[in-house]
Amino acid sequence: MLKEEMKKLQYDDEIIEQCYLAIYKHSCYDMPETLEGIIVKDADKIDFIGIGRWKQCIKEQNKCNSILELLPNLRSELLQLECSRKIYDIEVSKLIKYLHDIIFDVK
Repeated sequence: MLKEEMKKLQYDDEIIEQCYLAIYKHSCYDMPETLEGIIVKDADKIDFIGIGRWKQCIKEQNKCNSILELLPNLRSELLQLECSRKIYDIEVSKLIKYLHDIIFDVK
């Protein structure tokens, strides 16, 4: 879909291919072929601990099973870049505070 849409917008073939490689193979256990792909993959995984995602799960009374399954190994096994791990540490501390406040009804 990306390639088709970028061709319609008349992007250069080289740019289209670079963008494609950046999003290709960003699922959990695939290894991207470019640094940009690794960045996209890490960002996608960090999004699992984002407060917005948890708010949506709670609002929809979804148990967030897919998130909970990834959490134990997310930082150590799935994130490739050290800067991604640092961002994870910041974001997970925000998530812990958010969940704490919900559990203990902190206003």
